[in-house]
Parts: sequence; C-alpha cells; structure tokens
Amino acid sequence: HPRFRSYLRVRGIDIQDARLFHRMMMSVVGEDTKDIDLHFVVSSCLRMKGVASSMDLHALTFESKILNKKHRLHINDVQEKLSRIEESLRMLTTMNCSVRI
Repeated sequence: HPRFRSYLRVRGIDIQDARLFHRMMMSVVGEDTKDIDLHFVVSSCLRMKGVASSMDLHALTFESKILNKKHRLHINDVQEKLSRIEESLRMLTTMNCSVRI
C-alpha cells in the first residue's frame, strides 16, 4: 500500500519489493496463517532500518554456513537411514522368497 510504504520511507525504511517483504514476514510467522501480528511487523521493520554493516553481513554469512552444515548433516543422516531401510526390505524380500521355495 502506498501510504504504508511512505510511512516506512519517512522512517528510513525503503521497501523496494513489497511481495518479497511479505514473503519474508510470512516465512517467519509460518505460512499456515494469513495474519501477521502488527507488533512483529513493526519490530521487523525497526531491525531493517539503516544500512547493513560489514559485521552484519559477516554474521549473516556465518549463520548461513552453520545452517548449511546442519542441513547437510541432516540429509546425510536421512540418506543413511533410508539406505538401512532399503537393505532391510531387500533382506526381508529375499527371506520371504527363500521360505516359499
């Protein structure tokens, strides 16, 4: 909404892409809700105010690397468990075929 953008711009917050801003808010509150708490929007906007410092960007990069590492570990764990399940199913199928003969 133009009035909301103007309100934010006066306070030093310039939202170039309203859809992206909305998706960012929804990703945090959860996509199963259609409402975004006003307090949450205000506090998020206040945190976005101003220019990101080099430290902010380095912290973001660091957090991204940590999340990526956790994600890779989780994927490896899931793949290992699926492999064990597949092997167990193969063994059961082989045993079942052996019993029939």
